[in-house]
Amino acid sequence: MEERGHAVGVPCKLFVGGISSQTNTEALHLHFSKYGQLIDAVVMSKNGRARGFGFVTFDSTGPAVQVLAEPQWLDGRLVDVKRAVPGERTQERSSNKVFVGGLAQDVTTDMLKDYFGAYGSVADAVVMVDRRTNRSRGFGFVRFANGAQGSAAAQ
Repeated sequence: MEERGHAVGVPCKLFVGGISSQTNTEALHLHFSKYGQLIDAVVMSKNGRARGFGFVTFDSTGPAVQVLAEPQWLDGRLVDVKRAVPGERTQERSSNKVFVGGLAQDVTTDMLKDYFGAYGSVADAVVMVDRRTNRSRGFGFVRFANGAQGSAAAQ
């Protein structure tokens, strides 16, 4: 069954990143419920402290597509909303992800991918940036592809 080109009845989970430490689950739910029926909303925390991200799950893909189509402001902050990727937590913990420190200010994500591509297939790379100044924080991460080749490259 489809409604305006979107599957009806198929839950759609979104990742919401860059949220304020003041934002709680109720605020997250209140903000995103205006787009459609939410099955779940949660701000992730560890030891009672907000971790700066959360998840919302809509009962169908239609509202999620609408959310992704426009900038989302929550508690005065522009937040990063993406489709949640199943199994992403497992990938983050895999040994295929390496920390890269001591980066020069002009090193870009593409430069990281190009450089580390010589060691194996790069699935993802990121240079960490200060949100306020938009300047490199001098470190980043490279995640090699899953499988034997990626594991060997990360060693």
